[in-house]
Amino acid sequence: IAKYTGVESVEHDMCPDSCIAFTSPYADEDNCPLCGTSHWDQGKMQASGRQLKVAAQKFVTIPIGPQLQAMYWNPESARNMRYLHERTQDIFAEL
Repeated sequence: IAKYTGVESVEHDMCPDSCIAFTSPYADEDNCPLCGTSHWDQGKMQASGRQLKVAAQKFVTIPIGPQLQAMYWNPESARNMRYLHERTQDIFAEL
C-alpha cells in the first residue's frame, strides 16, 4: 500500500487469542493480563535460548489521517467525500 499511496501501515503485537494489543499500558507485559497466554512465540524463544522475543501474533493498522489525506489528493475522490456535506447543505437551504 505504501508504495502506491504513501500511507504507511503500523504493526502491533497482540495476544494470540485476540484479547488485547500489547501497546501502551501492556507494551512491556510478557503474558496477556486477560487470558495469561504468552506475548512471545515460544518456539522461537526456545530455539534462541530465550534471547529472541518475537511476538506470537501481530495485527496491522493503517492510520486514518494519512488515509484521508491520500483520498483528498485525488480530485474525484475528494469530490465524492464532500457529497454528504453538500447534500446536507442543500436540504438545510430548502427548509
